[in-house]
Amino acid sequence: MGNFDSIYYKNNFLTNVIFRLDFAPILKISTESLAEFQEIIRPELPEFETNDLITVKAEIKSNKDSFERDISKLFIFKDPKGSKKIEISNKHLAVVFNKYSNFEDFQKNLEVAFDKLNSEFAPLIRRIGLRFINNIKINKGSPFDWKDYITESLLANLNGEIIEEEKLSRIITQLIYKEDEFNMNFNYGIFNVEYPAKISRKEFLLDYDCYTEDPNPNDIKRLASVFHGEIQSLFEKSIKEKLREVMNER
Repeated sequence: MGNFDSIYYKNNFLTNVIFRLDFAPILKISTESLAEFQEIIRPELPEFETNDLITVKAEIKSNKDSFERDISKLFIFKDPKGSKKIEISNKHLAVVFNKYSNFEDFQKNLEVAFDKLNSEFAPLIRRIGLRFINNIKINKGSPFDWKDYITESLLANLNGEIIEEEKLSRIITQLIYKEDEFNMNFNYGIFNVEYPAKISRKEFLLDYDCYTEDPNPNDIKRLASVFHGEIQSLFEKSIKEKLREVMNER
């Protein structure tokens, strides 16, 4: 899709940037086993907490439905402002930034977390993914007028005779890309945080999620960079110059 890695904006509309790695369960992950991990990341993520992680498995049969409830521990390392964190359970690792400045900083946290997890537990990796969620907010104009900010091909669902704007509560479209090494889910449109109320805010969602299953552990860092490059490329193709001007305002 091209190389847009060098593009940098003074501001962005990213609400979440998430790297997630899912692996086969490791029963020995505990508070004690993560003590050394905490020491490594403490300078940047000094706060620590644990929560219960509840998962429910459902099995649907013709004569009877069954549900299995599993409770495990979620270990969270975060900064004092809550703008970034690393989560670890016995089944996954996640690096989450709620305030994102550049990929280099995000990648540093990702690599430190993965290197330590891999050296300590050597997990059997099932899936990895990188997701960038942009919630673009503009404070003027109609909630349905994005022609100056978003590429026309992403606005087709806002046009046409069947659209009755005054009745709409949400307009979301999904594209699924299949590349040689990974898939990308691209969701875009007007998500409407006030749903099911009718759309009243001028906000537009650009949500990019790259993922692959059963990757080679030696490819994790490279794949994270590949994912980022593909997401950055598609983002640049999704927006217009007017939005770039907004993101470069101080």
